[in-house]
Amino acid sequence: MTDTATAQTSATVHVAVGVILGTDGKILITQRHARQHLGGYWEFPGGKVEPDESVGQALTRELREELDIRVVSHRSLCRITHHYPDKSVLLDVHEVTAFEGEPRGMENQPMRWLDRRELRSDQFPAANRAIIRALHLPDHVMICDCGTPAAESLPTGAMANTALIRLRRTDSDPSPSNYCAMASKLIQLYSHNSTDTQTVRFLLDSDLNSHAEILQLAKKFPLHVAGFYLNSHAAKEIPPGHQLERADDLLLGTSCHSEVELHHAAVLAVDFAIVSPVLPTTSHPGNPGMGWPAFSQLARDFPAAVYAMGGMQLADLETAKQAGARGIAGISMYRKQD
Repeated sequence: MTDTATAQTSATVHVAVGVILGTDGKILITQRHARQHLGGYWEFPGGKVEPDESVGQALTRELREELDIRVVSHRSLCRITHHYPDKSVLLDVHEVTAFEGEPRGMENQPMRWLDRRELRSDQFPAANRAIIRALHLPDHVMICDCGTPAAESLPTGAMANTALIRLRRTDSDPSPSNYCAMASKLIQLYSHNSTDTQTVRFLLDSDLNSHAEILQLAKKFPLHVAGFYLNSHAAKEIPPGHQLERADDLLLGTSCHSEVELHHAAVLAVDFAIVSPVLPTTSHPGNPGMGWPAFSQLARDFPAAVYAMGGMQLADLETAKQAGARGIAGISMYRKQD
């Protein structure tokens, strides 16, 4: 995504949104006045992008007008289109990583600094709820195959508690009922590693035909199921415009190997995509991977978060972030070492 204003139809309002990060990691939110559209809800501050402005320019102007701060640095977090009954909005959301001044409500709007875990989707307008999901994405996505010995040898402790763990349905046993039984066993196994402040979180593999059964499993473990995951084949089967049932706080991710698949993922409004292979892998000898420059281009043009996968090592996290990734994903690099 470029930092230029995007031409919109008259029915769509283009908005620059700032997720303002404090030095302690907390996030600033403000409350809409009762007389405003969706009054009373809390929101991430920002405002309309004028025709002659870039997103960055609009963000800087709006936060100066609303909060009396000067934006020093910011980075793209996600881009969200949402349709209300009376209008549509396109939210260009940026994390404000540094600013000057002390925020104060220039329009007498209430303000609060909250930890990410304190952000409750039911207190925000519907269009803001995808932002909250994006803020809950970690640096790492671990992948383990259900029903294999390796599934019980993933790291425990801090690494497991700060990652998403995708419980992958294997081709050898695609039965939804068997998958749910195995996934339930693993969730119970790893849930013992949870603490008062950190909870092991899982992604459940789903598809168009079995989602109702997978959804019931998610409801059984509301503290540990973070969302659903579509492999590239499952994603292709979902027609544009169809939305898998899920609560506002549950993520939706998918696998992508090409620009075409990423375009479809954007149409499905996923919260993140895992793009692979980036580097050469032992599992696909002879495939050199797309490389970091190509990955960076794909990440820049995708409206949601992207994770790099394929040939990754833990030390590649910063390289991936510099290329536009939210983090890295993999299988073998997360397994316990003998």
